[in-house]
Amino acid sequence: MSLIRRVSSILTYKKIITLPCPQQTNNYDCGVFAMYFLEEVFKYRKMCSSTCLEDGLSLNTNFDATVYRWKILCKVCNFLKPKSCDLLVSNDSPCSKNISYPSSKQITISKTSDISLGTKLKKSASMKPLKNVVRIFGDSHGRDSVDNLNRSELEKTTSGFIMPSAKFNPIVNNIKSGTRDLSNNDHVVIVGGANDVYCNQAGSFLKSMLSLLQVLNFTNVLISTIPIRYDLPEWSCVNEEIRKTNSRIKQYRGRMQNVKVIDLTDLKREHFTRHGLHLNWRGKKRMTDKIKTILDEKGNNTVIELQYDLSHRGN
Repeated sequence: MSLIRRVSSILTYKKIITLPCPQQTNNYDCGVFAMYFLEEVFKYRKMCSSTCLEDGLSLNTNFDATVYRWKILCKVCNFLKPKSCDLLVSNDSPCSKNISYPSSKQITISKTSDISLGTKLKKSASMKPLKNVVRIFGDSHGRDSVDNLNRSELEKTTSGFIMPSAKFNPIVNNIKSGTRDLSNNDHVVIVGGANDVYCNQAGSFLKSMLSLLQVLNFTNVLISTIPIRYDLPEWSCVNEEIRKTNSRIKQYRGRMQNVKVIDLTDLKREHFTRHGLHLNWRGKKRMTDKIKTILDEKGNNTVIELQYDLSHRGN
């Protein structure tokens, strides 16, 4: 509203209308909501060009941003597919709860080193799907991981779902719904928990992580430690909590045979941006190299399903 008031002097049509609309409950879905609003307005204008929006436009107040984000991905994949191919993924309605996530046999992600889009599509149509799948789920620290792994010529189909500034529970929800088709030859990479520790919720994060690892006992899991914050003193209570949390995370690789740990505790100041909070390109490359090293290890593609007895643990 304040923006409209500031530019009202240059608007030729100054009527302001308000409509009931869904509201985001986090700080990273703003773009998804904006795209949904624009799509609904254009759809309505295409059908009723002469009717005022407030007289007929109805927005779904139960809008699901996660499902709509998947719909956007479906449209992009199907737009880029070769004309001779069928749909790569089904394109369900934005508020459908029954979306099936595509498997590695449905989507092949080409290497970023290909010369052109035409080359990518040609190779994508001719190549057989890679046997093993790597799916990366994370917060801001996981950005660019997929591109970096593809540039490293990793012989696996790599995809990712990154939620900047997200706490761990929203990431967990995406992991549970986005790993249903994986097998014991595939890998899930988890980069998260930093925002929980920053908010003094390390205990809740560790509990959620342990519960998630129990669910993921059918596939291989890589979990990262939490990078130290260089925008705070080394002796700060936040960094002390990060060190304690990382110590707990490292214990998982000894207790669960399908779990590997991406150890980021050796990252230095040079691996972070100027303000010291986020990883720069050096830090992200270092993390990617660590992920690739673990993925290239022999014998890490076999999962032993374990039953975890947590009755001895306190709250």
